[in-house]
Amino acid sequence: MARSCLWLAGLGSFGVEVLALAKLRHHAYEPVGLIAVFVGPLIAGFVLIWLARRLPPRRVQRFVLELVLLGLCIPVVEAGLTTFAWTSPSEQMRRIDTAARLGIPFDRRYKSQVVDAMRAQGVAAYPGIARDWLWQPYIKQRVGSAFYPLSQVANSQIVDCNESGKFLVYPSDDYGFNNPTGLYDAGRIDIAAVGSSFTLGFCVPPGRSFMALLRERYARTLNFGIAGSHVPTIYASLREYVEPLHPPIVLWAMYPNAIETYELDDPIVRAYTQPGFSQHLLERRTELDRFLRDVMTPMQWELDRRSALIIADAERQRWRQIPRLPMLRDKLVPMVKSVITKPPPLADYSASLELIAQAKQMVEGWGGHLVIVLIPVFDEVVHDRVSPSQNNARLLSLLEPLHLHVINGIPYFRQQPDPTMLYTMGMSNHFSVEGHRLFANFIDADLRATYPALMAAAAN
Repeated sequence: MARSCLWLAGLGSFGVEVLALAKLRHHAYEPVGLIAVFVGPLIAGFVLIWLARRLPPRRVQRFVLELVLLGLCIPVVEAGLTTFAWTSPSEQMRRIDTAARLGIPFDRRYKSQVVDAMRAQGVAAYPGIARDWLWQPYIKQRVGSAFYPLSQVANSQIVDCNESGKFLVYPSDDYGFNNPTGLYDAGRIDIAAVGSSFTLGFCVPPGRSFMALLRERYARTLNFGIAGSHVPTIYASLREYVEPLHPPIVLWAMYPNAIETYELDDPIVRAYTQPGFSQHLLERRTELDRFLRDVMTPMQWELDRRSALIIADAERQRWRQIPRLPMLRDKLVPMVKSVITKPPPLADYSASLELIAQAKQMVEGWGGHLVIVLIPVFDEVVHDRVSPSQNNARLLSLLEPLHLHVINGIPYFRQQPDPTMLYTMGMSNHFSVEGHRLFANFIDADLRATYPALMAAAAN
């Protein structure tokens, strides 16, 4: 019986070889990877068959027993990881678990529940809508293409992220951004910032984000950041909301993933690459607000319902998944792939660079300065895990031919005594209050050194 098991194991190794040739031949492998994937199973098959033929019966039995025991250890390790190291598929549940370990109270409600509670008290509250919502097919199918929203509902309380235990709730201005009401139409603007969630102020109390702190020093500062933005929609915001103001300084704040251009697959966003295109969002404010309230907002309740189902199903399936070894695969497969496969070619971001070049030309056309602000994210600063296509060195090399002034926050955050705590709860979140404060000081110092006259005028 033991000898038959070795024969079957040897033949199984040959079967693995056939599958590797059929399924994996198109992958790019390092030399060691070619040996491991295509030669390793073949050698293992021959060795097992040779052992089955040559070993004495007692040694065959012992060898097979050791293989069986080794095989049994694998699900035991998986069960241990599932018991002590299992993580929820929900980022919010991981934050809740971290907060519990740190002894931090955490509001476990969904965004829709917070909005419902505020509305029950007579507050005009709406959920924050990320720009990448429309890349979820079932949302796109339901909302259609009347608009591609670039803001939130105007003159309302916007309920957004929760990374520290309390939701970010801020009053939106006349055009749906995180600014004081009336500032947009007040006339002179000195600084305008476009960007994504970091720029908006995720996830600290209003008044504690780096843009709010800059506004304390330069009162005529407008923030057009919205979560989920990438280069195409950042450029669209510049065209729709910033261009009419002609501010002397425009901060284009971006984190590594913001260089992606998949938003151009949407016909409305793609149309912004054409001169003169506009959704006329300023003039259609009332119509856009109605679209956001009546069409987009109900999607939050659907998203929260789906999220609750996914979390509940993951909890139910947690122990049933052990035979599939998800925890071990999650930890080992990336490590093995990094050794045996060649890294993918660097992504082509020429479309993004063209939009940034157009943005520079636009801003300089009215006599302003476009300043790129590279945001230090946790994975790059603390763990250096950002893709080679999007890491700091690559972005700097891509931006260099555009001859733009770049405020690079990555080296500054890395040199801090404890960079981990510059992010909420010391994990892969947005900036903590201290992180926002440091970043505001860093940007301010750079702008004062680079544009002393403009910044002196902005401070008055």
